[in-house]
Amino acid sequence: MRREPGFARPQGPGGQPGPGFPGGFPPAAEPSSANVRFVLESKSALDAGAILEKLKEKLKVSNFQMSSSGNKATITLGFAGAFEDAISAVDFGKVIKKDQATRTINIELP
Repeated sequence: MRREPGFARPQGPGGQPGPGFPGGFPPAAEPSSANVRFVLESKSALDAGAILEKLKEKLKVSNFQMSSSGNKATITLGFAGAFEDAISAVDFGKVIKKDQATRTINIELP
């Protein structure tokens, strides 16, 4: 069987799959320790945009991802600093759960 150029898997020396590509497939993405996720839940209307701006200013970051629906929101910030610094940036609600392994902070708002 003949293959056209450009259709072969990346290969290293000896015809083996190239480095970092076991079996010819790129490695799965690993969770990033350069992010912190804030999970917000409020008993009333939630202004996630205002909270996002506070967090961005306090942690001096600009890379973020946010989703919100009703009285719940999730904000993920590109923050590689100390997890404790991210926790101390929360002055707008009560931290009800924190998980350093996943760098997730759950916050209850009034």
